[in-house]
Amino acid sequence: MRPLRVVLVAAGLVVVLALAGTAYWLFTGGRLHHESGRTTMVLTATGYDKSTVDSAMQVMRKRLSAAGLSDPKVERDLNRIVVSVAGEHVNELVAMAEPGALRFRLALASTADRGSTAGGPPAPDDVRAPAGTAVEVERQEVIAKLGAVYAAALKIIDPDTLSDTEVQAFEPFSRLTGVEVTALPAEIQYKVPTIGCAQLANRPRDAVADPDQQVVACDKGTIGRTKYLLDKAKVVGSDVREALAGNDPSSGGWVVQVRFTTAGQSRWTGLTKEAYGNGGARAVGIVLDNNVLTAPAIRDVIVGNAVISGSFGRTAARTLASQLTSGSLPLLFSLSSAGYKP
Repeated sequence: MRPLRVVLVAAGLVVVLALAGTAYWLFTGGRLHHESGRTTMVLTATGYDKSTVDSAMQVMRKRLSAAGLSDPKVERDLNRIVVSVAGEHVNELVAMAEPGALRFRLALASTADRGSTAGGPPAPDDVRAPAGTAVEVERQEVIAKLGAVYAAALKIIDPDTLSDTEVQAFEPFSRLTGVEVTALPAEIQYKVPTIGCAQLANRPRDAVADPDQQVVACDKGTIGRTKYLLDKAKVVGSDVREALAGNDPSSGGWVVQVRFTTAGQSRWTGLTKEAYGNGGARAVGIVLDNNVLTAPAIRDVIVGNAVISGSFGRTAARTLASQLTSGSLPLLFSLSSAGYKP
């Protein structure tokens, strides 16, 4: 019976160690969750190795530091990261968890968002692909679901010429989820007016991250939104040396000034030359993840910095600058919780 006792003792030791690890997480996580005067966010990553999670933690620390948030803490437990700062900063922390993939793309075309005019039910709230998972929807499956209306969509030349009655014929597109919309060609995403900005915003968070593909994305207009067909990215996040938030004396609003690396500066100048086109003054979309931050018309070749302007307050500008300075996260997180305890 002695060997059996040894096995039982060893098994008991494993259980104790496991419980101790759980207790440590509950203690540290609980302490951070309930510490008064702090905002805490818990993120979960699935399917990534330790080194990738560690790299993401370093990016997160850089973002918190650049944003000027007080007493930042970034701790991990296996594939979970607990982030906390002093004060009430829920929106800022949630923004820090976004991938932060920056792309500068020539705008090939633009049209007003008409997705809400279709009359169909809105896309469900859970259409965003789960972070860290490979969600694949075959294009042919989506085309089969749409039926004859997809063939009709292929014949659209200019969405701005369609009447409201003609728009109604493409109502089935308004019922696609964000993941299903992602499976469609960029040209269809752009030309079909009933694919609205709400659906495009609900695509997987890395839906337009590939710099070698044309993509479709919308701005965050407060009155009316604009949908853009955007060319391959000529300038990307790794071309940025630093980003600084500041007040624009001419408008009184906040802007983010982007300073490039040597190679990045050359690419940015080349992109503005292409957009200017001897007086063409085409727009360049500055895209962060799935959204167009701004799309200024380029009225001259720019040999200096880029300026991102918009409806920024001080906090939003500093948060954006911190994202751009730190670079993009090397993985996608799911947000487990975020809250402030007075």
